[in-house]
Amino acid sequence: MVIHDNGYIHRDLSTENILVTRENQIKIVDFGFTDEARGRRTALGNLFYMAPEITGDATYNYKIDVWSLGIIVYEMFHQDTPFASRKKFD
Repeated sequence: MVIHDNGYIHRDLSTENILVTRENQIKIVDFGFTDEARGRRTALGNLFYMAPEITGDATYNYKIDVWSLGIIVYEMFHQDTPFASRKKFD
């Protein structure tokens, strides 16, 4: 992704932040949580798309966006996130 090539991570990739134009071009939006890709620790984003590194106390980098993209692709095929819960609270 171009954002990673420039040294930044999105940190909030989800289906709500991906748009498709009339020409079928994919556009990523909502860069409110974007920051430099150097060892971050702040827990931000949508829980359904959040990488395990974010929820723990580990530092993370651009790979969290790759995780979120994997969740989005899974959701496209299965109509649900892979770790979705049927309960309101666990």
